[in-house]
Amino acid sequence: MKKILYFLLLCSSFVFSQEQLSFEKIVVVDSTITKEQLFNRVNNKLILIFGSNFKFERDVVISDKSQGIIKVKFSKPYPEEGFNSFAGGYVEFFMTFLFKDGRSKISLTDFRHSSNASMGVVLNTDLYPYNNYKMFKKTADKNWLKLRKFIDSYQTELFQIGENLVKKPAETESNW
Repeated sequence: MKKILYFLLLCSSFVFSQEQLSFEKIVVVDSTITKEQLFNRVNNKLILIFGSNFKFERDVVISDKSQGIIKVKFSKPYPEEGFNSFAGGYVEFFMTFLFKDGRSKISLTDFRHSSNASMGVVLNTDLYPYNNYKMFKKTADKNWLKLRKFIDSYQTELFQIGENLVKKPAETESNW
C-alpha cells in the first residue's frame, strides 16, 4: 500500500497543469439589436476583411448563426531583433464572438508562438514553463516575458477591433 501511495505522489509531482493565457471582454450595444443582427453584422464585416471566400472559409473556424458564435483564427508577426532574433516568428490565436440580444462577448484564446525556436502554447505564467531549454533558462525566461508583454499590449488593440466590428452598423444597416 505504501508503494502505491508513493507512486501516486511521485506521479502527481510530474503532472503539468498550467492555465492557458486568455482574455475576455463584454461589449454592450443597443438592447433592441437581436442576436441574429449582431451575428450578421460581424459576419459580413469579417467577409469584407478576409476578402475572398477561400480566406474566409480557411480562417473562420466556427460560424453558427443559431447558436450565435463566430470563432476566427488570427496570426500576428512577432518581431524579435538583436541577439535573440531566433525567437521572432508568429503568434497565433483565436478570437471568439458570442452573441446575445444587445451584447457580445469577445474572447482571445489559445495563444501559440511559432518560430525556429518556438515557445509553444502561451500559458498564464511569468516564467518560461517548459523544460526544453534547460541550458538557456534565463534567456528563455527573458524571451517569455517579452512575448507576454507583446501579447498583453496587442490584446487592447484586438479588443478595440472586435468592439468596432460589433458596435458599428454595416453599410447595409443604415437608412440611406
